Amino acid sequence: MALLQISNFVGEAPSLSGRGLGGTFARINHNLYLAAGDFRPLQADKVHSTCPAGTLSLHRFHRNAAGQVQADPSAALSMYPDRRSFAKGQINDEATERTYVTFDAGDKPPRVINVKGVDRVLGVARSAAPALTVNVVDTLQVDEAQTWLYGDFVGLIQKAIVSASPSRADKNAAGLRYDAAGKSFAGAPDNYGLKTATQAGVAGLATGMIYAVVTDARAASTAMAMTRLGATKTSTGWLVPVAAMPAAYPLTRTTLQNTVQLIEFPAGFGEQSGQAVLTSAQVGVVVDAAVAAVGPGVSCDKWRSELATLLGEFSNLALVKTWAVAGAPPVKPTQPSTPRWIPDEGDSTGLHENPEWAVYDQAMDAYYTAFDAYNNKQYASTGEANSLNARMLEIQQRCAALVVSIEGQLASQWLKAVDDAAQVGTWVDKLGGLKTLTPSASVRVVDTRYYVVAMVTDWGEESQPSPLTPMVEVAAVDTVTVTRPGLLTGETFAARNIVKWRLYRSNTGQSGAAWQLVKELDIATASFLDNVPSSELDSLQPQFTWLAPPYRQDSQFTGEVKPVSGAAPYLRGMTGIDNGIMAGFIDNMVAFCEPYVPYAWPVAYQVKTEFPVVAIAGYESTVVAVTTGCPYVITGTHSASMTALKLDSFYSCASARTVVAVPGAVLYAGQAGLCSVRGNTVELVTQTYFTKEQWQAMNPAGMFAVEHVGVYYLFYSGTAGSGCLAISVEGGQFKLGRCDLVGSAAWSDKFTDVLYVVNGTKVMQCFTEAARRVGRWKSGISTLPQQTGLAWLKVYGDQTLASPVTIRWFADGELRHEVQVSSLEPERLPPGKWLEHEIEVEGAARIDRVALASSTMELRQE
Repeated sequence: MALLQISNFVGEAPSLSGRGLGGTFARINHNLYLAAGDFRPLQADKVHSTCPAGTLSLHRFHRNAAGQVQADPSAALSMYPDRRSFAKGQINDEATERTYVTFDAGDKPPRVINVKGVDRVLGVARSAAPALTVNVVDTLQVDEAQTWLYGDFVGLIQKAIVSASPSRADKNAAGLRYDAAGKSFAGAPDNYGLKTATQAGVAGLATGMIYAVVTDARAASTAMAMTRLGATKTSTGWLVPVAAMPAAYPLTRTTLQNTVQLIEFPAGFGEQSGQAVLTSAQVGVVVDAAVAAVGPGVSCDKWRSELATLLGEFSNLALVKTWAVAGAPPVKPTQPSTPRWIPDEGDSTGLHENPEWAVYDQAMDAYYTAFDAYNNKQYASTGEANSLNARMLEIQQRCAALVVSIEGQLASQWLKAVDDAAQVGTWVDKLGGLKTLTPSASVRVVDTRYYVVAMVTDWGEESQPSPLTPMVEVAAVDTVTVTRPGLLTGETFAARNIVKWRLYRSNTGQSGAAWQLVKELDIATASFLDNVPSSELDSLQPQFTWLAPPYRQDSQFTGEVKPVSGAAPYLRGMTGIDNGIMAGFIDNMVAFCEPYVPYAWPVAYQVKTEFPVVAIAGYESTVVAVTTGCPYVITGTHSASMTALKLDSFYSCASARTVVAVPGAVLYAGQAGLCSVRGNTVELVTQTYFTKEQWQAMNPAGMFAVEHVGVYYLFYSGTAGSGCLAISVEGGQFKLGRCDLVGSAAWSDKFTDVLYVVNGTKVMQCFTEAARRVGRWKSGISTLPQQTGLAWLKVYGDQTLASPVTIRWFADGELRHEVQVSSLEPERLPPGKWLEHEIEVEGAARIDRVALASSTMELRQE
């Protein structure tokens, strides 16, 4: 007793053997509706229209030129000889169905089309900066006088200070450090008997030092460590240095006074023009202030005081300090040459000590006492010498640090005097400022401004503002003539559909600075006289970041409009995602438009990838960018907050034409199989279906694909032949079949739910005919527990005499029976017992189930 039953017509897995297919996969699944589990052949196609040979792109608006919805699948299609991406705009313009187009070759800039026949370059051309003419009433204003006094005049005083300062080309010049008498400009007030480099009279000495002149005798008596102290040997002794002469900035008063005295008022100052700015007395005030500013003031007093104390101590140590010395060491007594013990007088046998030895012992006791005293004096003398040397070294080091501090402070003061206009401005204040120096100046209320111009199309699209004009200063009574600029691209206004220009100017108020609209003007208006008060400006702001679609630029070009660089420089792969966001790519950059403003592409919204992008596709709020390396998932609800995630899998894209968004995912042909990016993961979905060798035989680089009602149709042509794979993607579950579609391009119309395929010079309207394709399905090998005879076949389906189905039964590898079934009646099978069985079904009728049984009773029971 045995029963074989087929009720789930599963998909193919060409990589598996017949036995490995089991009931999970089939050998053949051809022209069947994959979303269903039954045997349901697809509808047939019909010719929609003819097309030029080589057509690669199709498109059709959902509305006609009158704005009426086109629900007829047979309505005319637009056909193109190149590959293009179309993205319908998410804007308030449904009646004209504005659609954005990029060229997949990247050789042309993006365009925008609509049902009215409009076909124009995407983006609004930017203009050059407008020309300005400030119409000024020529009177001396307080602000002009103040600008000159506290700007140019202060600068001239600072230049005078520089000219009166000593040259610093020779850092060792004595004139930077002390006067002719040897007195330091910025060090201690006294040299304490020490000599300057000039006074010492030895060539090559450092002028930043003063020197203790120490004789050879004193050097020897005090055991001075001349090498450690850095002393210089002379014919009569030593020069012991100590840092005491900071490099200063002594100004030549006469030079400074004469230079300042020659400064005159410039033209525009009325009767004062050409006259000296300062009187002699005022010049003296400036000179005194300058000398004080660069000289050692309060900030150096503490350092100078400490330096003076240390120099006095150093002089005392080097030239004065003495101490007792040990002198010559005591002489050791000579030991007697006679015996120490001699016999007593007479015939006695006793001995007594020789008196000479007693005297010797006393002399030795005195010697040891004197030698101890000598050692003590010698030790004390050595300690004094060590202490002197250590202290002199310590003073040298501290004095050097103090000199560095003083020099740093003086350098800072000098730089401030010649660079800080505010400091010199206080000297002008001491002279009485504007009131005293320019009594004829009157108050002028000045508006400091910049202007920009933005161009506006007939669709109300506004360009990125022009480059800023130079800053202009405008008094309340002044006006500005603004001349309309041309486009930076050199095109005419008509060529870019420009109908208006908007003039903006900067405006500063109590709440801050802003750009405000001055006037919107017709493009025919060549100039505008701006006499609009700040209080009457409009609140409309220009959009500085709203650039035209990006392109690969020649970064070496210094002009405002950089030329394109290299091949395929333009944005391509246009796609739309949620929240009015459009995306495209160039090289390794994915760009996003301003939400709901598809003509504006801020640079800040660009996302860079590690590898060059091959293609992009979007679904929901996600853009998947497939590259020559890893795929990227870019997500966000606003273009400004896009987050890119590089998926850690090197599934590179083999063909840009296979990158298609399907529900919840993006599919594309990789080098080893079909890849699916879903969420933040990528997987090789055909790993079970095809080996890499089988996949490569289909030439993935030449594949293209389209999605239609949950099925991904993948067209291929390679060494394995040509054909069309059909992969169901419903619910994220993949099921592989094949379809007899043949073509070079395809387009799925989401509005009419119809698939169009270009086949030669015909456009086929697919799956719309009442007639059905001939479907074909073949099972894998089913193995029974033992060789068994099967006697009956029954087909549960819609087969009829007019539409029969053919059943082929293979047993143990050979065709055992082939029959056409046109009813629900069981069919008798030939006798015989076999172990392995395969079933093949072919026909246009729908089949629910096929059963093979040993008896009719089994058929009734199943």
